Amino acid sequence: MRKLAVLFGSTLNRDLRSYNMSRLAGIDEEAIKRLLCPLLNAGDCPTGPAMFAVAKPILEGVLDHRREANFLEAMAAENISLSFYSPKATIL
Repeated sequence: MRKLAVLFGSTLNRDLRSYNMSRLAGIDEEAIKRLLCPLLNAGDCPTGPAMFAVAKPILEGVLDHRREANFLEAMAAENISLSFYSPKATIL
C-alpha cells in the first residue's frame, strides 16, 4: 500500500482516502467499450464482470484505508519522512 500511495497519490486530484470500492459501481459496460477497448488489441476487450473479478481483490487491498493509516495521514498533511518508506532509509 505504501508504494502505491507514494507512486500514485501525488498524481490524484483528491486524497487517496476518498477513493473506495463504490467507484467500481459507476463504471458501466459502455464506458469500458468506449474508453478501454480502443486501447486493446481486437478481441482482447474484457467484459465488466470479468475485469472486476480480477481487479476486485487487488483494489480491496489497495483501497483498505485502515491499513497504513499513519502513512496516509502524513501524506495528506505533506509531512512524509524517509522512515515511512523503510525503517532503514537514509538520505543519499
